[in-house]
Amino acid sequence: MFQIRAKLPRDSKLSVKVYDHDLIGANDLIGSTTVDIEDRYLSWRRASCGVSQRYIKTRSSKDRWRDNLKPVDLLKRMCLLKGWIAPQFRRDSHGLKVVVGGETFHLEKKKGPMQLTDGTAESSPAKPASERNQLALQVLHEYGVTPEHIETRTLYNDDCPGIPQVSCKNSLRNWKP
Repeated sequence: MFQIRAKLPRDSKLSVKVYDHDLIGANDLIGSTTVDIEDRYLSWRRASCGVSQRYIKTRSSKDRWRDNLKPVDLLKRMCLLKGWIAPQFRRDSHGLKVVVGGETFHLEKKKGPMQLTDGTAESSPAKPASERNQLALQVLHEYGVTPEHIETRTLYNDDCPGIPQVSCKNSLRNWKP
């Protein structure tokens, strides 16, 4: 993993170059690509850091939440960028709901693969803050926010234009200090 400090808009492009390091001859350029970091950072779709499928706060879990903002804060940010009023969370006879952009969403209770479905074991009730984050995450996915992913980029060399040289897998995360 590499960590690079950058200031936007000055350092808006990340250039990735792959060289071969062999014992014979010079280190030759295999291929390169450029990533527009500023475009990712300013997108309301959260391409700066893909959004996880689940909200897990436990540090010991490999699937824990990695973003510096909670899903509720991400949803508020999305509404602000789209010019909508802030999300309105309410509880009714069906459970927790939220109104976002004129649409109403209810919290879907999903059973995980490790949970028993025959009713012999009940999970502890979720805290209200956790329920709000789960619902906010559900709404973010409904609106097409960029999911957490590994991006594959094809690298090209100027000596062989148009011919892919190698593929590079990366996961870029932009953090605001």
